[in-house]
Amino acid sequence: MRSPIQIRLEANCKMEPSISVISSIFIGVISGVITSALIWATVELFKNTILPWYQSVIYRGQEIAGEWEGYDFFEKRDAKGVEEKKCSIIHLEQKGNNISGNLILIRQPQGQETNKRYNLNGFFYDDSLVLTYEIEDKTRFGLGTCVFRLVNDGQKLEGYWTAINANSLNVFSNSEYWLRKE
Repeated sequence: MRSPIQIRLEANCKMEPSISVISSIFIGVISGVITSALIWATVELFKNTILPWYQSVIYRGQEIAGEWEGYDFFEKRDAKGVEEKKCSIIHLEQKGNNISGNLILIRQPQGQETNKRYNLNGFFYDDSLVLTYEIEDKTRFGLGTCVFRLVNDGQKLEGYWTAINANSLNVFSNSEYWLRKE
């Protein structure tokens, strides 16, 4: 005589599952991919939308977003002293402390005219602007960093560039200042 537990176990063993093993694996993989995509989308939304918005709401520092003109000192053609010339046009965007933008270089540190465009990324903290830049045209070479200090009641950024010379691949540095465009 069989016990009721044995009868129940035998009945469970004889039942065929309504979903096959392959179907279960397939559904599990698909649901895992969908879950991963939703988690990724949520993280990206938070990083790229919600967090920058929140930082801009609570940011209490100075605003440096807008158009700036860069000036540098160049040797005069007659080699008697230096002259000040406009060398770049800068557009900055600001979200809290985060800074991005672009720069059009119209005169190189050695004085020759050019028309190179650079992408800028960095941060602004305690009146100090720290940026890295790289050339937009990926077929050319150009990268470096710069550190500027905000002075003159927020109308001037002055500091130094450090870069790699595209021709000689030597590292060089030069001073420059930016004036806020009216």
